[in-house]
Amino acid sequence: MSANPPLTVLAIDTSGSYCSVAVSDGSGAVSSLESQGDGDHFERLSGMVVDLLESAKIKANDLVQIRIGIGPGSFTGLRIGMSLAKGLAVALKIPLVGVSSFAAAGWVGLHNGDEPGIANCLVIADARRDEVFLGEYSRDQDGAFSEVRQPAILPASDVVS
Repeated sequence: MSANPPLTVLAIDTSGSYCSVAVSDGSGAVSSLESQGDGDHFERLSGMVVDLLESAKIKANDLVQIRIGIGPGSFTGLRIGMSLAKGLAVALKIPLVGVSSFAAAGWVGLHNGDEPGIANCLVIADARRDEVFLGEYSRDQDGAFSEVRQPAILPASDVVS
Protein backbone atom coordinates (compact mmCIF):
# COMPACT_ATOMS: atom_id res chain seq x y z
CA MET A 1 0.00 0.00 0.00
CA SER A 2 1.50 3.34 -1.03
CA ALA A 3 1.05 6.59 0.85
CA ASN A 4 -0.47 9.56 -0.92
CA PRO A 5 2.04 12.35 -1.45
CA PRO A 6 1.34 15.51 0.55
CA LEU A 7 -0.68 18.20 -1.22
CA THR A 8 1.26 21.36 -1.81
CA VAL A 9 -0.96 24.44 -2.00
CA LEU A 10 -0.04 28.09 -2.59
CA ALA A 11 -2.39 30.75 -1.19
CA ILE A 12 -2.38 34.43 -2.20
CA ASP A 13 -4.35 37.30 -0.67
CA THR A 14 -4.19 40.85 -1.98
CA SER A 15 -7.58 42.09 -0.77
CA GLY A 16 -6.23 44.69 1.66
CA SER A 17 -3.45 47.24 1.83
CA TYR A 18 -1.13 44.33 2.59
CA CYS A 19 -0.43 41.32 0.42
CA SER A 20 0.33 37.88 1.77
CA VAL A 21 1.34 34.51 0.43
CA ALA A 22 1.43 31.14 2.16
CA VAL A 23 2.32 27.62 1.16
CA SER A 24 1.34 24.35 2.79
CA ASP A 25 3.05 21.08 2.02
CA GLY A 26 0.01 19.08 3.13
CA SER A 27 1.69 17.71 6.25
CA GLY A 28 0.66 20.66 8.39
CA ALA A 29 3.76 22.72 7.70
CA VAL A 30 2.86 26.23 6.54
CA SER A 31 5.22 29.02 5.55
CA SER A 32 4.06 32.55 4.88
CA LEU A 33 5.21 36.06 3.99
CA GLU A 34 3.31 39.32 4.38
CA SER A 35 3.93 42.82 3.10
CA GLN A 36 2.68 45.76 5.13
CA GLY A 37 3.27 48.13 2.24
CA ASP A 38 0.44 50.33 1.12
CA GLY A 39 -0.40 49.61 -2.50
CA ASP A 40 2.86 47.86 -3.37
CA HIS A 41 1.22 44.60 -4.46
CA PHE A 42 2.32 44.91 -8.08
CA GLU A 43 5.95 45.53 -7.16
CA ARG A 44 6.27 42.89 -4.44
CA LEU A 45 3.89 39.98 -5.02
CA SER A 46 5.78 37.89 -7.59
CA GLY A 47 9.03 38.27 -5.63
CA MET A 48 7.25 37.23 -2.44
CA VAL A 49 6.00 34.03 -4.12
CA VAL A 50 9.51 33.20 -5.36
CA ASP A 51 11.06 33.95 -1.95
CA LEU A 52 8.41 31.90 -0.14
CA LEU A 53 8.81 28.84 -2.35
CA GLU A 54 12.61 29.03 -2.07
CA SER A 55 12.55 29.37 1.73
CA ALA A 56 10.06 26.49 2.04
CA LYS A 57 12.19 24.41 -0.37
CA ILE A 58 9.22 23.83 -2.64
CA LYS A 59 9.40 23.87 -6.43
CA ALA A 60 6.59 25.51 -8.38
CA ASN A 61 6.04 22.22 -10.22
CA ASP A 62 5.26 20.57 -6.87
CA LEU A 63 2.18 22.77 -6.39
CA VAL A 64 -1.12 20.96 -6.91
CA GLN A 65 -3.46 23.90 -6.32
CA ILE A 66 -3.45 27.67 -5.97
CA ARG A 67 -5.96 29.44 -3.74
CA ILE A 68 -6.70 33.12 -4.24
CA GLY A 69 -8.49 35.53 -1.94
CA ILE A 70 -11.48 36.87 -3.89
CA GLY A 71 -12.36 39.67 -1.51
CA PRO A 72 -14.18 41.69 -0.65
CA GLY A 73 -11.47 44.27 -0.81
CA SER A 74 -9.52 46.64 -3.00
CA PHE A 75 -10.47 46.17 -6.66
CA THR A 76 -6.95 46.93 -7.88
CA GLY A 77 -5.34 44.69 -5.27
CA LEU A 78 -7.68 41.82 -6.09
CA ARG A 79 -6.95 42.18 -9.82
CA ILE A 80 -3.20 42.03 -9.21
CA GLY A 81 -3.44 38.89 -7.06
CA MET A 82 -5.89 37.16 -9.38
CA SER A 83 -3.76 37.93 -12.43
CA LEU A 84 -0.66 36.39 -10.88
CA ALA A 85 -2.58 33.39 -9.51
CA LYS A 86 -4.31 32.73 -12.84
CA GLY A 87 -1.03 33.00 -14.74
CA LEU A 88 0.65 30.52 -12.40
CA ALA A 89 -2.30 28.11 -12.47
CA VAL A 90 -2.43 28.11 -16.26
CA ALA A 91 1.35 27.74 -16.62
CA LEU A 92 1.47 24.90 -14.08
CA LYS A 93 -1.81 23.33 -15.31
CA ILE A 94 -3.25 23.15 -11.79
CA PRO A 95 -6.60 24.25 -10.33
CA LEU A 96 -7.20 27.79 -9.15
CA VAL A 97 -9.69 28.05 -6.28
CA GLY A 98 -11.24 31.32 -5.11
CA VAL A 99 -11.63 31.77 -1.36
CA SER A 100 -13.63 34.55 0.28
CA SER A 101 -11.23 36.60 2.36
CA PHE A 102 -14.06 37.16 4.84
CA ALA A 103 -14.91 33.45 5.06
CA ALA A 104 -11.24 32.72 5.78
CA ALA A 105 -11.17 35.36 8.54
CA GLY A 106 -14.48 34.07 9.95
CA TRP A 107 -13.23 30.49 9.99
CA VAL A 108 -10.08 31.52 11.88
CA GLY A 109 -12.14 33.59 14.31
CA LEU A 110 -14.46 30.67 15.05
CA HIS A 111 -11.77 27.98 15.26
CA ASN A 112 -9.05 29.79 17.22
CA GLY A 113 -10.50 29.13 20.64
CA ASP A 114 -11.06 26.24 22.97
CA GLU A 115 -14.76 27.01 23.33
CA PRO A 116 -16.82 24.16 21.83
CA GLY A 117 -20.37 24.62 20.66
CA ILE A 118 -22.35 27.14 18.67
CA ALA A 119 -20.70 30.48 17.89
CA ASN A 120 -21.18 33.41 15.52
CA CYS A 121 -18.58 35.76 14.08
CA LEU A 122 -18.95 39.11 12.32
CA VAL A 123 -16.16 40.12 9.97
CA ILE A 124 -16.07 43.86 9.30
CA ALA A 125 -13.63 45.91 7.22
CA ASP A 126 -13.46 49.52 6.17
CA ALA A 127 -14.80 49.99 2.64
CA ARG A 128 -14.04 53.74 2.76
CA ARG A 129 -16.50 56.53 1.97
CA ASP A 130 -18.28 55.93 5.32
CA GLU A 131 -19.07 52.33 4.35
CA VAL A 132 -18.00 48.94 5.66
CA PHE A 133 -17.82 45.40 4.32
CA LEU A 134 -19.69 43.04 6.65
CA GLY A 135 -20.04 39.25 6.59
CA GLU A 136 -21.41 36.86 9.22
CA TYR A 137 -20.34 33.27 9.86
CA SER A 138 -21.26 30.56 12.34
CA ARG A 139 -20.06 27.30 13.80
CA ASP A 140 -22.61 24.71 14.91
CA GLN A 141 -22.36 22.28 17.82
CA ASP A 142 -20.49 19.80 15.59
CA GLY A 143 -17.95 22.43 14.51
CA ALA A 144 -19.37 22.82 10.98
CA PHE A 145 -18.67 26.25 9.49
CA SER A 146 -21.28 28.15 7.49
CA GLU A 147 -21.95 31.57 6.01
CA VAL A 148 -24.91 33.30 7.65
CA ARG A 149 -24.72 36.55 5.66
CA GLN A 150 -22.73 37.04 2.45
CA PRO A 151 -20.22 39.89 2.58
CA ALA A 152 -21.94 43.12 1.59
CA ILE A 153 -21.22 46.82 1.67
CA LEU A 154 -23.26 48.75 4.25
CA PRO A 155 -23.27 52.34 5.47
CA ALA A 156 -21.02 52.50 8.54
CA SER A 157 -23.87 54.19 10.43
CA ASP A 158 -25.92 50.96 10.05
CA VAL A 159 -23.25 48.99 11.90
CA VAL A 160 -21.95 51.45 14.49
CA SER A 161 -24.42 52.81 17.00
